[in-house]
Amino acid sequence: MASKRVRKAVLVLLVVVPILVLAGSWAGFRWEKMATRDWAYRWGSVGNLLALVGLPLLVTMVVLGARLPWVERVFGLDRMLRAHQLLAKVVVCLFLGHALLRTVRVTMDMGMGWQWWFLLSLDPSNRGLLVGRLALYALLILSPLALVGMRLLSFRAWKLPHLLLYPVVAAGFAHAMAIGDDFEKVPFNVLWYLLVAVFAGVTIYRIVACALRKRRGLWMVESVKRETDDTTTLQLSRAEGSGPFERRRAGQFAVLRIVYKHRLGEPRPFTISCTPDDEQLWFTIKRAGAVSTALSGLRPRTRVLCEGPYGVFCPSGEEERNLVLIAGGVGVTPFLSSVRHILRAVPDARITLLWNNKTRADIFADEELRGLTEHKWLRVVHVLSREEAKEEAAERPPSGETFPGVFTEHGHVTAQILERHVNPEGACFYLCGPPKMQRFVLGELRTAFGVRASQVQRELFFW
Repeated sequence: MASKRVRKAVLVLLVVVPILVLAGSWAGFRWEKMATRDWAYRWGSVGNLLALVGLPLLVTMVVLGARLPWVERVFGLDRMLRAHQLLAKVVVCLFLGHALLRTVRVTMDMGMGWQWWFLLSLDPSNRGLLVGRLALYALLILSPLALVGMRLLSFRAWKLPHLLLYPVVAAGFAHAMAIGDDFEKVPFNVLWYLLVAVFAGVTIYRIVACALRKRRGLWMVESVKRETDDTTTLQLSRAEGSGPFERRRAGQFAVLRIVYKHRLGEPRPFTISCTPDDEQLWFTIKRAGAVSTALSGLRPRTRVLCEGPYGVFCPSGEEERNLVLIAGGVGVTPFLSSVRHILRAVPDARITLLWNNKTRADIFADEELRGLTEHKWLRVVHVLSREEAKEEAAERPPSGETFPGVFTEHGHVTAQILERHVNPEGACFYLCGPPKMQRFVLGELRTAFGVRASQVQRELFFW
């Protein structure tokens, strides 16, 4: 698909090309010397290479974490934050390896043999080395704190220390400028200044975005609609207009935070379930934790900060005329927005929605979906995992409804159910739900139609 080709091109532009240029230049400048010099020089040179590879990855990591709109529109925020977390592990290993190998070079040149403890020395007389080591120590603390803290700690407990990543990167640049001997040559110095400029621009953007976010993203709870026992739809409005959400696409999401008197609540992403042409924002939220429970219990006139819109999980129906949408639980929300929009904008698009829930009581927007199936190209299949089938096996396709486009199955979204309800010819598959459910459905799609995982567009839960 074109979007995937664009993602690959941007990835090459942002990451691969600078790394190849730096690594190739390093080999050109140092390869002959490494053949004639001692082992200390060789180890130290490899340590320099690790830093040269780590530097563009570190800047890329900052870019991905900053939520730059033009980058997000290419990759999607879920993939950006996952890549940010993965790069953190790689960058820590690269810079730790850099520090250890440079320690080999320094201590062996001093005639001491390799003394790894020299890495712990904080000699104030060598400011460039001191700054580099302090930056490394901070990186070794901040990265694990963020990775573990997202699961075990409150948002503030890990996020505020994580903001120190910006001065850590600045300290890394200062360290390289003070004692790095590669940065005096072309193209090292050219790429170095380019990376500094990118980092400075991203830092300024984040400062400005944080300063303006209340002005641009403050919404008010208009009404609260109870869908099921544990699912609620918030309807938000904004007197100043939709702002950046005016250009949103069906299937996108926003990051919501409750605005308290002296602070902001913890952020969580939720899909916008209304159509893009609606002036309000609807969020259908299932109570599954402290944040979602707090949002579900909000009263009208409560202020909420909405950041976005985010996401590239946007089935449009314009080029994909046979859409197969597979949802698990509240993962149906991006599809509700898409179905509502596509039936209005592209009336000849074929849509098959398979929605896996535990029981019929977990289904929301049921009456609306029944009404939408009056459109001859929409088929809705409810798959209930904790209700026993009442129909006889011979009655296929089973339908417990009086509506011709609504069907009921029992169990999970298996290959047999897919074969009964899906026309695979020219189909584009979209999948949204819990990770375990996604893994199961991907296997069933391969069994039923030979569809590979790479051919399925997926929305990944990432918070």
